[in-house]
Amino acid sequence: MIVLVDTVVWAEYFRRRSRLTTDQLDRLDGLIEDDLAAIVQPIRAELLSGRVKKEREAELRAALRALRAIDLDWNAEDTWDSIARCARDARDAGIPVTGVVDRMVLLAAEAARVELWTLDTPLLRLAKSRGVTVFAG
Repeated sequence: MIVLVDTVVWAEYFRRRSRLTTDQLDRLDGLIEDDLAAIVQPIRAELLSGRVKKEREAELRAALRALRAIDLDWNAEDTWDSIARCARDARDAGIPVTGVVDRMVLLAAEAARVELWTLDTPLLRLAKSRGVTVFAG
């Protein structure tokens, strides 16, 4: 099973003092080793926009390039219509509307039929409401 790993999980993974448990870190290491960890370009952009020390940036870029990418066509009007519809669906279901990048991540997981690993509670709620399988990291 392929797992789309959300920004917050990656951010913790790359921190020197991660708040992920040892078990979670081991699971993510296993997904990476088995080529089952996936990413989308919006997650890559978020990670590279964070506080990355210059001496670690090349290492981070290389690590992200090595991951499986499951991007949607971000230039397609239909994709952006789906992102907007996702917000409307969330409001209709009484779920907080997540940010655009979170909805991009969710729709990519949904389209690729992969599991989603996130620590973001609003994104978890929206994923579950849409029937996206959530990885029990």
